[in-house]
Amino acid sequence: MESNPKRLKTSHSGGFNADLKMAARLTTASTFVLETEELLKNAKLDYGKAFPGADALLFKAKSAIESLESSEPEKIGPATKRFEKKHKITVPFPDPRPAEDLPYLVSFIKPSKINVVGSYVMRSMVRGSQATPAIDMVIEMPKEMFQDKDYMNMRYFYRRAFFVAHLAHAIKSTMSADATVHFEFLHQNELLPVLVVRIIKKDDSDDGAINEQAAGQTATQFEDYVIRIIPCAPVGLLSKDKLVPSRCSNKQGVSEEKRETSLPATPFYNNTLKAEETFISYLRVLTVAKKECAGFADACLLGRVWLKQRGFGSSISDGGFGTFEWSLMLALLLKAGGSGKKAKKGGLSTALSSTELFKAAMQFLSIADFANTAFVFGGASKAGVADEAVEDGPVLYDPERQLNIAFKMSGWSAGLLRLHAKSTYEVLGNPALAQFESTFIVKANVPAQLFDAVFQVTISSSTPLTTKLKTATDRRGIAWGASNEAYKVLEKAYGNRTQLVHIGWKPRESWGVSERPAKVGSQTLSVGLIFDATHVSRVMDLGPPAEEQEEALNFRSFWGSRSELRRFKDGSILECVPWEKQAPVELVVEIATVVFKRHLKLDPESIKLLDSGMDQVLGLSPMDKTSFDMAKRAFVAFEQDIRGLEGMPLHVRRLSPISPALRYASQSIPELRGFFTGPIKPMEVLLYFEASGKWPENLVAIQEAKIEFLLDIHKRLTATKEGVSAYLGRENVEQGISNMAYLDVVYSTGAAFRLRIVSEMEETLLQRQVKNKTLETPIRIAAETALSGIKFLYETLPLHTQTIATACTRLPALSGSIRMVKHWFACQKLTSYFSEELLELFTLHAFLESAPWCMPSSASTGFLRTMSFLARWDWRDEPLIVDTEGEGGAMSLAERTALRESLATWRSRDPGLKSLVLFVATPHDSSGHSYTRNGPSKMAAARMTRLAKAACKIARTKEDSLGFLTPQQVAAIFEAPLQDYDVLLHLSTRAINTILKTIGGSSAVGPSALPSAATAQFKNLGLSVPGSSIPLPMTRYPVDVLVAELRKAYGDSMAFFIGGESDDVIGAIWTAKAKDVTQTFRVGLPYNFVVPSGEEEHTVELNKKAILLEIARIGGEMIRKIDVVET
Repeated sequence: MESNPKRLKTSHSGGFNADLKMAARLTTASTFVLETEELLKNAKLDYGKAFPGADALLFKAKSAIESLESSEPEKIGPATKRFEKKHKITVPFPDPRPAEDLPYLVSFIKPSKINVVGSYVMRSMVRGSQATPAIDMVIEMPKEMFQDKDYMNMRYFYRRAFFVAHLAHAIKSTMSADATVHFEFLHQNELLPVLVVRIIKKDDSDDGAINEQAAGQTATQFEDYVIRIIPCAPVGLLSKDKLVPSRCSNKQGVSEEKRETSLPATPFYNNTLKAEETFISYLRVLTVAKKECAGFADACLLGRVWLKQRGFGSSISDGGFGTFEWSLMLALLLKAGGSGKKAKKGGLSTALSSTELFKAAMQFLSIADFANTAFVFGGASKAGVADEAVEDGPVLYDPERQLNIAFKMSGWSAGLLRLHAKSTYEVLGNPALAQFESTFIVKANVPAQLFDAVFQVTISSSTPLTTKLKTATDRRGIAWGASNEAYKVLEKAYGNRTQLVHIGWKPRESWGVSERPAKVGSQTLSVGLIFDATHVSRVMDLGPPAEEQEEALNFRSFWGSRSELRRFKDGSILECVPWEKQAPVELVVEIATVVFKRHLKLDPESIKLLDSGMDQVLGLSPMDKTSFDMAKRAFVAFEQDIRGLEGMPLHVRRLSPISPALRYASQSIPELRGFFTGPIKPMEVLLYFEASGKWPENLVAIQEAKIEFLLDIHKRLTATKEGVSAYLGRENVEQGISNMAYLDVVYSTGAAFRLRIVSEMEETLLQRQVKNKTLETPIRIAAETALSGIKFLYETLPLHTQTIATACTRLPALSGSIRMVKHWFACQKLTSYFSEELLELFTLHAFLESAPWCMPSSASTGFLRTMSFLARWDWRDEPLIVDTEGEGGAMSLAERTALRESLATWRSRDPGLKSLVLFVATPHDSSGHSYTRNGPSKMAAARMTRLAKAACKIARTKEDSLGFLTPQQVAAIFEAPLQDYDVLLHLSTRAINTILKTIGGSSAVGPSALPSAATAQFKNLGLSVPGSSIPLPMTRYPVDVLVAELRKAYGDSMAFFIGGESDDVIGAIWTAKAKDVTQTFRVGLPYNFVVPSGEEEHTVELNKKAILLEIARIGGEMIRKIDVVET
């Protein structure tokens, strides 16, 4: 694979200048510091329990290696054959294996040094950070084994592999009773096979000896750790001047005629060679840093946790940036900063605490774009350093050891690391946010929550790309080489459509010492994309104008036949590429198919979209926004019609929409097509008149005045506008003090609006009643309830609608995410407990406080991250504060603290959570209960949390191969667990449709005609105009009315759960009080009871059978069947 060493330029020459004042300011967030200290205390490992017998085994392995005898030099071919035949161990030569007739000699010489290095020595491991923790034992090979030119043509790696085989023989022959041995590639670097020792778990019942008979019957049990034996080169073995990134040091596998030509540089090969000398020297660097800086060790632990939660590790397939690279980065920055009189301007101070070091590291990773601009620790202080640091890929250059410590990283892993660091650093800069949880607790590498789209690319062994990579001189491996080629093409093709292109593949497995590693056949790459929501839906890519010939030629060269020259309306003539697909996921796959076919010679069949089908669950479409825009335009027309009415007693001040459809948030899109296919759902609007002193100072009289206004509007509107029908409706008739009337206005175009009139005098009169202590308590309670209702309806809801509509316009993915969240709540039968406005705030919160991810850029990621928030939200002790003023926020830390104190006060007054369950506040409403004044109940909230946790559990897939959600998993996320209910009420769809036809006309359920009998029976409830196809708008859906009646009658005994209008099953759960087996009889028990058989006469229990019979009688034909779920 070719590399371009001139692509990067080295800046950061003055070193990294950490903003220590900023770090110090951030550290004042004492809560975060205390939480990290608690994390460190709980996460630290008990090495005695985690690595039982490790020290003894290490000593035994050391003795076994030291017991080996040196061998005489021999040609590599005969020496290999003799060794393999004698010891039954295959020498793990890297590809391409050496030819049998190679002339140079190999031998085994006893190692010069044996050291244990890494996290085990530094004590920087944490619990659960690795599936199988490893202890690294480094074996330094003596200089006498090598020659000056061994850096060329893989000669060093062949000698190293021969040395590893001898180590395997020593361990296998002396420790066969204690361990098994196999080979694997160190950090997936195919140049570096190492020996892995798996420790056999002893049987304590037999004094530590293995019971051979039992071992023959059952599988061998191993300890939960391994020992890696890693050969390394002695310091000074290789000439660094000959291993600069721009040089080609490997011609092995290249044909003789091509060897004389200019071959591409081998930066990875060269860095691997240089890194072989650094094991011991870097151990000293880390030890010095730990000694000089008290917070260094804990900062390394915090870094390990942070990297683990984001899926990063030292292995190439894990991003090439793990705990070792993190620790080394901090140590080199500390060394560059110095301390005391030696302190320098660049770098970090050794006086920093662990949390300050962690925050400074986040600042460094978020600012230093070392994937595109090489970073040199301490600056380029000597001549030639800038040239040594230049290579194609991420560069963190250590000038003292002349090594790029990020040489195992790729462009996409560096981009993902920087994206995560930016998100974390932004959170750490805002003490009002949940810093600790998003930084260390939330697992941020779940593919379905991280990526907006994932597709797989299969590269067969017969493709030209594979053939090219097999002979690549840099020896990165076919998977990484193919990924690099694909990444370069996709980065250029997508442009600003994506924030990140990430590529993963399945890592190569270990193999037995008597075997060869599995041959690399076809490679399957998983490409994960994070969209830029603003640009991803672009259906045409514009290129340079025709006058710029060179740029136009490059554009056509990249896109091939898909490029077109077009004249646009503004007169410009541009190169462009039009696309057929409109859905973002399908569009990015179409682009990938075109560029892979042209540049990598891959057939379209090699690309497979991992389509979860989540968008299809709700039928989301790129055209949905057009439907919502049509609704907005219909509202504007309606507003103009109202303002245009002449002779109104009062002037219209404003009309405020409060309907979800007018803020891009309704579960189903508005259908304004001139015909009706279901019940009319009017869009609610509030009408504000100019201030007037003529309103009566009586609540009932105000409601009557509103009715007169609505009738006047009805008369004027229908008289002046054609194709408009209007209906006066009544509500809250039994109260008298709340709004009692509304006007439904239906246009022949399909637009329907429900108009209510706002009178400011209502709030004044209700406040008087609430404060008037001479009134009876029931009157004051009714007034207080009515006051909270009109405040929410007249004040909070218009501002909420404006906020959500603005956010949906600014955040393209928000609308689809809200609709998907509402659909999930409906599928889980929770809709009736959670208002639509509350669900919208849940989703908006996931966008505004999106850490540990960046802001969602698709509906699916927005939905899944909302589920993640709901699963983690401890609503018993934590308020939900949605700062709707934008990303910067308008609420201060003091205001947030006051809200938390307000919740604590509520909980102290009501520890049973009977009056307020969820505390939800916004800048416009700091009371915390406006959005939850009518629910949910404690049971519903607990059920929401449990179901959200179940959804997140389903979303977690294998993180090592970018596995994505399958359609089966998506179906499971939205499936309602009916087994959780005690009783299931199955509804009759036929009976419900009959009711809809009866009260709304035939178009209320579809195109079928209204039954003649129903028309004759209900003349006043038929169609609005004879022969019209406009059904009568409904105040409430029939099933909602039924559920409301059941709750009113049996709310003390049962909790009822129902989803949306399409739900045909009502779930019911007996309350805790109802589940009590028996209780003592008393007068006025609020439920149907019966004396249980065998009990005393004064003991009664709930008569569940009778209650179900009463429910069947109330439901009538609407209830088709009642099932009692067996427990």
